[in-house]
Amino acid sequence: MRGSRPGGRVAWLMAGAAICTAAALLVALFVPPELRVRGFAPMVLGSALLGGLVGLVPGVREIEVAAARTMLGVEEDLVVPARPSPAHRLRGIAFVQVHLLSGAVLAAGLTMALPASTVVIVDVLRGGAGSFLPLPADPLGRAAAGIGAGLLAVLVLVIWWPLGALAARLAPVLLGPTAQDRLALALARSAQEAARTRIARDLHDGIGHALTVVSLQAAAGRHVITRDPASAEEALARIEDTARRALEELDGMLAALREDAPSGGAEPSGQHRRRLEAVLAEHRRAGMDLHAQVDVPPDLPAVQGEHLVRILAELLANAHRHGGPGPVELRLGPVGSVLHLEVSNPLADAADAADAGPAAADRVPRRGGHGLPGLSERCALFGGELEAGAEAGRWRARVRLPILQEEP
Repeated sequence: MRGSRPGGRVAWLMAGAAICTAAALLVALFVPPELRVRGFAPMVLGSALLGGLVGLVPGVREIEVAAARTMLGVEEDLVVPARPSPAHRLRGIAFVQVHLLSGAVLAAGLTMALPASTVVIVDVLRGGAGSFLPLPADPLGRAAAGIGAGLLAVLVLVIWWPLGALAARLAPVLLGPTAQDRLALALARSAQEAARTRIARDLHDGIGHALTVVSLQAAAGRHVITRDPASAEEALARIEDTARRALEELDGMLAALREDAPSGGAEPSGQHRRRLEAVLAEHRRAGMDLHAQVDVPPDLPAVQGEHLVRILAELLANAHRHGGPGPVELRLGPVGSVLHLEVSNPLADAADAADAGPAAADRVPRRGGHGLPGLSERCALFGGELEAGAEAGRWRARVRLPILQEEP
């Protein structure tokens, strides 16, 4: 979240106050006069109901998202779905209610509480002569009333800050992505990742091979160009043909990129559980003393399960390559709506670290390479995070992944 923006947040609150006032005026047109006199509750309830319906108006969510980013300074992901689900609509209504009610609180403070406190302060300073409001007769009571009015005035002048901060905190919750949104985003990112991997492989296998052929034919033609022109001409022809085919292949790849062609899709649901068991069995056969506690949710989406298998395989491979002798502990299971994965293995110099204590273990250098950054990127596909580092003579990697839900 960006730094506090006083002007933007006050403007956001005043906009909510203006909409809430308009809703209250519309309600006043339909509430009978006797109800207005009898109580304030019908007006409040009617205004809240009408204000909530504003959240159903097309385009309001887009306006609220833009206002939250520019006025409230929210940097977290906010979504404007092309096809809003009931969850999107309910959350949008809730955020509109937050907007209107917080604006109404500020407006009430500025239009009622602040003038009333100002009158009390002025009357106290005048000694109660010609007071508009009933004040205590004794000096101590009047002083207390003046202090209370002053505190109220200060509260009104600074209340925009907690109201704006609360709205900025609630914006990612009510306007942010739902579990279905995160799954759709993860599917899209996974498809892009698969497409990039496929294109890189094709470039290596196709264009790389073609360039190798061109290089060899060019070298051969250069050696025979003076004593065997016919062979040199044949080499140049092969170079031309190879280069033309390589360009056609490159054009096809670029066309696929421009069209954003989707990948082949995820594996069938449930297959990832069998693959997880196969990964564990493979490392045990390779000699790893693996102690595993695995509890995979049965309704885990296939695409998330596929990436979970890859994350687990990479963590165990790191433990195999870089860890010291000793047991490897693995715990995988859900905690609420979050899937927790932890892999712990001895460091290569675990015996020395154990003798020297936790401080020495924490001084072990971090591993290089691209494995951990790649794992972090894979976790980020699903809104998760990865923590890894030396801890008390062992290397621990902790992964937290929000459990996504398939679209009903």
